[in-house]
Amino acid sequence: MSDSILLDGREVQVTITDLVLHVDDDEFRGNIDFVIAFSEPVSSKDVRRSLRLAITSRHTRELLDIGWYEETSNGLECGMGWSMLREDDLSETDIPDEIELMWEDGTIGTFALGRKGTMESSDSATGDSQQAVAWEDGDAIPDELRVDDFSQGLTIFVRWYKPALFFLFFFSIIWISFTFYFIATAGWLPLQIWGSMFSVAGFGMMYYAVCMFTNHTRIEILHSELTRSYGPLPWPKLFQWIPVKIPVSEITSVWTERYQSGRNDQGVRTTLYCVKVSTREGEDVTLASSFTRPEPAAFIRQKLQESLGSS
Repeated sequence: MSDSILLDGREVQVTITDLVLHVDDDEFRGNIDFVIAFSEPVSSKDVRRSLRLAITSRHTRELLDIGWYEETSNGLECGMGWSMLREDDLSETDIPDEIELMWEDGTIGTFALGRKGTMESSDSATGDSQQAVAWEDGDAIPDELRVDDFSQGLTIFVRWYKPALFFLFFFSIIWISFTFYFIATAGWLPLQIWGSMFSVAGFGMMYYAVCMFTNHTRIEILHSELTRSYGPLPWPKLFQWIPVKIPVSEITSVWTERYQSGRNDQGVRTTLYCVKVSTREGEDVTLASSFTRPEPAAFIRQKLQESLGSS
């Protein structure tokens, strides 16, 4: 199947072939392989940086990065790993028939997903699936969340607190103390101004740490409207999106997404989870993000779906 992308201001034709998902119960299960060919030369570095695969199963949408690639005479052979299929032992009925290939922020197209092999359900896999359903239907609330579920509506509080922020808080105190000492002992005005600029940075770090200690994300469904806000301390728009208000009638779906954080100094990425809603206008709005575990995101999704279903 052919489509096109924009690369450096020019339109390049793209052909996708041999798109297949390995569903055998072995080390290759979850691998998605395909061959991509371009009408003009495109570096493999650009492909690995810009090409993503969006795959949806149940209420979860994942964006996958290229795990490996090899240049061949037919094009660039690429492979991606769908970790959810490996970890959760999804049954074949949960595997979508189509997937979406994306180039940067745009869509190349939607393609039929072939399957290689057969995945037979085992007793252990069935047990894991039943445990997952039992958890979703239970009343256990993840530690990161607090829920107020009244007859008038639903309110979910997502804590920002992380123990590692204690280091940042005490570091900011040391930073501010040092800059104040520098300003007091510096006998030259330009040096004092220079030191005051560093003290402002120290106060910024301290305020950030205090906000992370005390603030939360508030997700609320009340009076046929879904709102998301932050507080109690003011949170600069530089760090987060502005509060949102969405009429319940405009919401078409609630889903979770697994994504990768930016690479650290060692080049390692962290798997994170977020909760999003889609509107009738085709907009995807993030309600809460940066969860290091899937349970909080799944819990929020479930509570919102229950509340929206009864609204």
